[in-house]
Amino acid sequence: WKGMEDRSSNADVLGLRNQMAFSVMTYNILSQTLLEDNAYLYRHCNRSVLEWAYRFPNLIQEIERFNADVLCLQEVQKDHYIDQLKPHLIKLGYSCHYKMRTGDKNDGCAICFKRSRFSLRSWHAVEYYRPGVSLMDRDNVGTIAVLQPLPQEVVHPLTPYSVCIANTHLLFNPKRGDIKLAQLALLLAEIDKVSDGGRLPVLLCGDFNSVPGSPLYHFLRHGYLHYHGLPAWKVSGQQEVYQTNHRLLQAPLWPQTLGVSPFCQYMEVSKPQAAQQAKPVQPPESAQRASPPASLGTTSATALEERTAAYRISLLPPLPTPSPFPKAIQHRMSFNSVYSHFVPEENLMEATICTSTTGVTVDYIFYTCPSPSPFKERCAYKICFGWRLRPLSRLTLLTLPKIWQHKGLPNEAAPSDHLPLLAKFALEF
Repeated sequence: WKGMEDRSSNADVLGLRNQMAFSVMTYNILSQTLLEDNAYLYRHCNRSVLEWAYRFPNLIQEIERFNADVLCLQEVQKDHYIDQLKPHLIKLGYSCHYKMRTGDKNDGCAICFKRSRFSLRSWHAVEYYRPGVSLMDRDNVGTIAVLQPLPQEVVHPLTPYSVCIANTHLLFNPKRGDIKLAQLALLLAEIDKVSDGGRLPVLLCGDFNSVPGSPLYHFLRHGYLHYHGLPAWKVSGQQEVYQTNHRLLQAPLWPQTLGVSPFCQYMEVSKPQAAQQAKPVQPPESAQRASPPASLGTTSATALEERTAAYRISLLPPLPTPSPFPKAIQHRMSFNSVYSHFVPEENLMEATICTSTTGVTVDYIFYTCPSPSPFKERCAYKICFGWRLRPLSRLTLLTLPKIWQHKGLPNEAAPSDHLPLLAKFALEF
């Protein structure tokens, strides 16, 4: 495949404080069971390249070649993970954390990170299956890891910042966009909780089974979606199935028993924050000076973390008061995509998956970033949160014609029907 594209600029290096550079790769590695259960998707392939014994060495070779600091893997088959993948990754210096799908499914999601770069602060598995909630009757899962840079990776070891890595594989079914949105909302609620309301930088990776420009993509990028009356098949934009499916999304999208508000937060989180709406917090003078209070000190990492967290909380804008399940959903994470999804030289869209029946983008690396808001005039994002997550470079993706020049996916060199996405970031704090 192609190489890395530089995404930084000369202006990016100005005014740097404490900085750590690290790379993240997301990759749907294609479960062998799912491959064999859906053989019609791979009619274009030579049978030999579909065997796991052929694909696994190529997979390890790709992982070694890109040498990412963090791996977000999907369709990781349990027996292959335990017997082969995890042992190899441990030898390569990774710490591995895995969550298998629920029910009778034998694949899942894994987050692996270099032990020489990070330590694990917390690990969270999100099961989308919820008994008694008809909309949440599928076995997909998500995983979240909060990673702490090791002391030798930063200039000031007492700096308490961590990074939140989320990984998921949403439902495939193109007709059930309602389920995809509910799964995503549950994951966002967990991310909101784990990242302390977005006070930690967040990287959201995975296979979302939705294309760029779709309502689900728009919701992630812009934080808002008016879903009432939207045909369920339109949500992901995977294919037009309107002739056979007329399900329309209705409010409320999910029942209150799910415990998630229309703001994609757990109910116990939304209520107290909404109650604070009557008493908006004004930034202290120290925020206007673009520096934290001197009282933060540097006595210990624990004390510094507690005091810095309290300071950041005081600067957060209050959430709007939630009405009981409006006809829209929203979230307060400010996500941007590492990829633009379009190749101007070819006037074609990028593709991250290629089978005998489809070739589109469904895999993404999203990262939280500054964005305009009513609160921006009172307190700059950088001051409020004390960090900045900045993309430095990314692995170039291919268009569908270019992929077919290599005989589609999988092929002799590429072990999956998906391409890996890779990006290098600078975490500044």
